[in-house]
Amino acid sequence: MDKLYRRQLALPLLGMEATVESYKEFLQNLGKSLHQTQEGQPCSDVPDDCLKEYQKALAQLELLTPFEDRVDPTVEQPQSDAVAAWSSYLDWIVSYPRQKSTEGPKTKGKETAEPFSPNHVCCLFERAVTANCLVPEIWLRYIDYLEEKLAADKGRLVRVLARSVRNCPWAVDLWLRYALASERAVNDELVNEGSNGVTEYTDRSLEHIAFSKVEAVFEAALSVGLDQQPDVMRIWLAYCDYRLRRLLRVQPSTDEYDSLLSDLRLTFDRAESSLRKHFRHQADPDGILVQYQSFVEAKYAKNTSAARALWSQFMQQPGHGAQGQFWLAYLRFERDWGDAKHFYRISRMAINSINPNPEDNIFSHILRFSCEAGLPVAQYMELEARVRSRTGDLGFSIHPTANVRTKKPHISEPAVSKNPSTRKRPPATDSGPKAAKKPKSSTKEGEIAEPPCGKQTSVGSPKAHGEHVVHDPSRDDRTVFVSNLDYSTTEDDLRRTFEECGKLSSVRLVRDYAGRSKGYAYVEFEQASAADVALKKDRQPIGPSAASEATPSTDDTMTIARPMFVSRCDPNRSKSSGFQYSAGKLEPEKLFVRNLDKRVTAHALEQLFGEHGTVVSVRIATYRNGAPKGHAYVEFANADQASRALVATDGLLVGSKNIAVAISNPPVRNPTGPAVTKQSNQPTKPNAPSEHILHEQKPRSHGRTQLAFLPRALNRGTTSGSGNSDAAESAPPCGDAMKNNEDFRKMFLP
Repeated sequence: MDKLYRRQLALPLLGMEATVESYKEFLQNLGKSLHQTQEGQPCSDVPDDCLKEYQKALAQLELLTPFEDRVDPTVEQPQSDAVAAWSSYLDWIVSYPRQKSTEGPKTKGKETAEPFSPNHVCCLFERAVTANCLVPEIWLRYIDYLEEKLAADKGRLVRVLARSVRNCPWAVDLWLRYALASERAVNDELVNEGSNGVTEYTDRSLEHIAFSKVEAVFEAALSVGLDQQPDVMRIWLAYCDYRLRRLLRVQPSTDEYDSLLSDLRLTFDRAESSLRKHFRHQADPDGILVQYQSFVEAKYAKNTSAARALWSQFMQQPGHGAQGQFWLAYLRFERDWGDAKHFYRISRMAINSINPNPEDNIFSHILRFSCEAGLPVAQYMELEARVRSRTGDLGFSIHPTANVRTKKPHISEPAVSKNPSTRKRPPATDSGPKAAKKPKSSTKEGEIAEPPCGKQTSVGSPKAHGEHVVHDPSRDDRTVFVSNLDYSTTEDDLRRTFEECGKLSSVRLVRDYAGRSKGYAYVEFEQASAADVALKKDRQPIGPSAASEATPSTDDTMTIARPMFVSRCDPNRSKSSGFQYSAGKLEPEKLFVRNLDKRVTAHALEQLFGEHGTVVSVRIATYRNGAPKGHAYVEFANADQASRALVATDGLLVGSKNIAVAISNPPVRNPTGPAVTKQSNQPTKPNAPSEHILHEQKPRSHGRTQLAFLPRALNRGTTSGSGNSDAAESAPPCGDAMKNNEDFRKMFLP
């Protein structure tokens, strides 16, 4: 009993004063003969050494009390606040003791209290993971502490990791740490049981049984159902790393070496087939797996032919042949492990295949690799000539200074004579009508252009135009207008998309004179309530499950789901509907996420930001063709959750880019015409600012050149009149009045 009391008083626990009183009562009754004074008399007071330990524990308790109040389980608080409280508590106790400097040059820093023992810190970590068992960050902090402070206790580390992956099977970092810790524990176990105590193992069968524990960890990680390609790729790469480490422990040119090499190749094949099965064209978008496997084949298997076969198969996949980074990796492999013959052949293929930007300097890297590979001078000069020819076709030079874009020289118009009688119309070069200018394409990157005349967009005979439907205003409330359609969309596609909203009355796809779709349609329902449901499909792709997202994509293998625009049927609406979201005001509950990888989906963003609060909606900004712009908006239930998510995710690596997160505050676009946005509900002031003041406000640049397509004479007259209207009205007419075509016709015809 005495030892139990002394042990409890040495720990910072609540109610220590009551424990001291109970200990004193024990010493006065049952334990009066346990302690004696210096004179040999029984002592019923608390011993001095026990009081000293009690004072230390009391000082520690005073430091812990504020943190304990924050993590009190009886206090109701959001999960995110509880996790933040535990995180600050753990950060403080791991970094304790802190030195507290005092004033005066001669005084040294003193510890505020005795440091906490590792067992005490581990006990606190156990409480934290019990209260937050589904938070991987808490488990990772526990594991970091065990590896740093209790590295000798490898059994405890493995047991904690096993518990962590049972609670958080989606956390890839925990699986990777679990596999590494298991492999290290197995190595130490085999070394301790080895014949010489250092490197050799007693029995290969024992080694195989021991390492099967590590393989079981990887197999379990691959079977939990990870749905993100980067996560699955990390597991497979770690599995291959483990196989390679086992291979390098064996002497080459032995049966054991060949067996382990076969296991490594089998793991590579399994990784490729598994990734391709679940992610198709996005299985290895960066070529990591093929680079790793080709390196292993060239260096450890001494089989460059097999490595080249891997590269050849990879480059023949759709979209890879135009990627400059893949060709550079292929050439780097040939430079390091191949020969000049194969390097020269691949360099020629790369120059003819890629279409790089001038800023990438891909061709300069190819020429640099050619020098490092030691190509003969004749072959190098031929590659230079090919590069010059290729860059000439692409419109830029391999020299950086030559790629500076300059404006096209302005061709000045001939001076117009002041005498109107000397002006002559230039002779016509063709008796036929003047050919119309080709309109500037308004389609952005990846957008589907309108089919040319004479070509049909669908197999079979198209539906003739000839049908004219008289507008019936009584049907407008149950009719929706669908625009921004792909030109290959048919009435059946629209019917399959909208039939889940309600019973359809008719679907009218507007066509031109040749029977081709114009890209918009009218969908009429039997009930007006069905039209309200159909409006929810605005900016969703065509299809039976329109709510599903587009497939993540890269630049060359892009699978874009073109969104359709659904609005009410209103013949009197203006053509420009304006921006449909609020602008010009701060939105504290909404985050603006930019520098976003274009392969990131809305579901992935919802999962990422959902860890920091309740996500109301996620909107990825896209072009009209559905291609992502690279930024998104994430709306939370309140501003506090949005602020916490901003601090936690700003600068976070998502996909291949570090995102930048800020509070949403979209700027106001200055109106360029009579149309006003939906949110612009302010009345027009009578003293509106003049035009030059609006230009000084520096609005956003326009998407197209703003030209006034007016005759030059009328344009000059309008400009001068607007500049000085009073002078123009009072000035007498100079010369003859301006003549029209009828006046000139009377001059030459009787």
